[in-house]
Amino acid sequence: MALLEQKIPIMLVINLLKSEEQELREAQQSSADFRFYIENHTKNPDELSRKQVRIYQLYSRTTGKHVQILGKNINANGDDGGKYALLVVETETFGSHIRIKGKESDHYICMNKKGKIVGRDPILSTGIRHHGDKTARERASKRERERERASEVAACR
Repeated sequence: MALLEQKIPIMLVINLLKSEEQELREAQQSSADFRFYIENHTKNPDELSRKQVRIYQLYSRTTGKHVQILGKNINANGDDGGKYALLVVETETFGSHIRIKGKESDHYICMNKKGKIVGRDPILSTGIRHHGDKTARERASKRERERERASEVAACR
């Protein structure tokens, strides 16, 4: 009888270990499935499933108020729920860069050459930088300068 009583708890432990091992395998499988899902959805452009748009309010601990975009001016003096404090956050893909614009003002948060945060009209802010990528306007300007230099060198010969 003593042997039978000892075998039951051991069998329970073995069954518990087997069920934990199965759960671990399932978790690893679901993790792999999620990675596969993300890789597939970030490689294949699909406008409907990729673009995410959400509305947030950014709270400033310094002022105790919300960030607001008032056209070109941006400050942290907005009231909770204020129309200029509602910010639209857009992203194109999972894990990509974001764009933040004021819902009411329709101006994007940008940075000028001096490093100051400013609001830009959507028409002017078409070239949002990604990892140091130059805007189309900057690339065209650089090509034009290179053509001018090449023509000056050719004229000097």
